Amino acid sequence: MLDGDPQDVASVWNDATELVLRLDDDVEHRASHEIDDVPGAPVRGRRHSTAQGERRTSTSSTKLRPLLRRLHDEPRFRDSERAITIGKGARGTISSLCVRAVELDAQPGQRLVIWGPVLFARDVWLDCAPRDELGFGVRIPRTAHDEVIKDFGLSELSELAAPEAHFSFIVVGVLEENRRGALYVNAKNANHVAVLRL
Repeated sequence: MLDGDPQDVASVWNDATELVLRLDDDVEHRASHEIDDVPGAPVRGRRHSTAQGERRTSTSSTKLRPLLRRLHDEPRFRDSERAITIGKGARGTISSLCVRAVELDAQPGQRLVIWGPVLFARDVWLDCAPRDELGFGVRIPRTAHDEVIKDFGLSELSELAAPEAHFSFIVVGVLEENRRGALYVNAKNANHVAVLRL
């Protein structure tokens, strides 16, 4: 066989029964490598072949915005018992760890993925209800605040809650409770919160 001739390698089958929520930096911020420099990566000139055997994996991964889109659009997905791992932390089912803010029935200290409509937005807060109703809130870091404004061409965060606007948020974090008894998550960094126009 000459250098560069195609070689058959084992096929990889992924049934995607487990989902990993990635909370790492965006692709453009990661170090780049030539594929030949990465140990275990496919080598140029190789092709998958069932004749060489099969390898199985059950994991697929996603980031916050695509997860929010699926949670919003697919009732069967949000109610599923499919396993999910949140970053390098909590592991459970999608139905138990990905909770709608309006249905939140959890205790402070739990690490969850919480999502819902942006009904009020002020300074660095996204809220699901007026403050006097003690609805769930998200405190977003200034970097996320600036990214949201830039991504959607807004002049200020409060425009997310304009009557004609239809935005939803998703946040990963540990539930906390304020002095008045309202639950909130203080997003650790911009990778732990996302906003989507519906």
